[in-house]
Amino acid sequence: LPVITPDGLLGIVQLAEAHTAQVTLIYSPTLKIGAIAQRNPPPAGLIRGESPQKLLLEFVDLDAPAQVGDLVTTTGFSSAIPGGIPIGRIVQIANDKDFGTRRAQVFPNVQIGGVREVFVLR
Repeated sequence: LPVITPDGLLGIVQLAEAHTAQVTLIYSPTLKIGAIAQRNPPPAGLIRGESPQKLLLEFVDLDAPAQVGDLVTTTGFSSAIPGGIPIGRIVQIANDKDFGTRRAQVFPNVQIGGVREVFVLR
């Protein structure tokens, strides 16, 4: 289940018990989530954490029309995570023609130090 704040996605519940839950934060390199840049047409890819200040979005298409400043949200392609949950904004884009990939660095909307309340979506 997704864990959100008013600013966007914080993580995914990995283990739930009666009064507690263990959450993998979006900053974790082990968590990969489908994401899209908000543009027309919206380019899709997978986003994973690198640090609390940097996420990496790898686009499926080398020619993905993403730009610096684009809002990145969840895709909604998963039955567990609805689409449109804000993740962050693109701060840098680089093409790797040798590997045929386009990668964007994303600054996350949610900063863990400022979180007071979270919501778990069902």
